[in-house]
Amino acid sequence: MKKIFVLVLTGIALMSSCIYASNIETAQGIQLVENENAFRGVLHTAYNISVDNSTYTSSNFATPSSNSNDINVSFTNDGSSSVTVKLYKVGMFSDKLIGSFDVSAGSSDYDTFSGSSKTTYYVVITNSTGDSIKGSLKVRQLDQ
Repeated sequence: MKKIFVLVLTGIALMSSCIYASNIETAQGIQLVENENAFRGVLHTAYNISVDNSTYTSSNFATPSSNSNDINVSFTNDGSSSVTVKLYKVGMFSDKLIGSFDVSAGSSDYDTFSGSSKTTYYVVITNSTGDSIKGSLKVRQLDQ
């Protein structure tokens, strides 16, 4: 009887810790407050990017249907020369450039582009001088 009681208590403890961990992940990973008026859903992050060649391509990410169509792309350039950040929409036959912006060495910048819900995108960061790319990328979608 004592063994059964211990097994039941262990099972309850394991289930409650799993629920707690999933709530933490959801709270930290899904939403950020940019300012007091707009919440942004995080679509993609890549911290500590460090590639020796002059091009970095993110993995694909999709926009949910519940958010607005505005996509905010920000990049912190920790490299020694400026880079160009481009947002692409994945197409059936070819991908389409949505927009781009430049980020100087040692600085951060962002731009907001018009997108579509239920659509797949990716980001390409290029360095025209051939230097390595270092920095952090974050892509968000407006909730309202």
